[in-house]
Amino acid sequence: MDSTFLYIFRFSDNFSLFEVGFNEPGIIIMKVTDTFQYSGYFNDETKTNEKMIENAFGDGEVWIDSGDMLEINEEYEIFFCDRLGDTYRWKGENISAAEVERAVLKSGEFSEAVAYG
Repeated sequence: MDSTFLYIFRFSDNFSLFEVGFNEPGIIIMKVTDTFQYSGYFNDETKTNEKMIENAFGDGEVWIDSGDMLEINEEYEIFFCDRLGDTYRWKGENISAAEVERAVLKSGEFSEAVAYG
């Protein structure tokens, strides 16, 4: 791990982080530094703490889970996959906003779509 402050990772079954390879989905995590500060959620310490990953790679380090799932290819192009936690329940099933967008675009009636829940 070098001094870069932004990585794409995925949580393993025991909740440790591992770096994903090319064309594999993972979450963006960002290292809190003097340059990149994290002020958290306004008046919500619980949500703020849920986003913080402490001591993941070194003592005293703090990383922030962006909640954005991305993929990177061999040309280092980055593609948005989904926003974790951006789901809603429909007929007992969790549906992500990205799934709705794909369904709308698949219809052929629209060239662009944005869904949020």
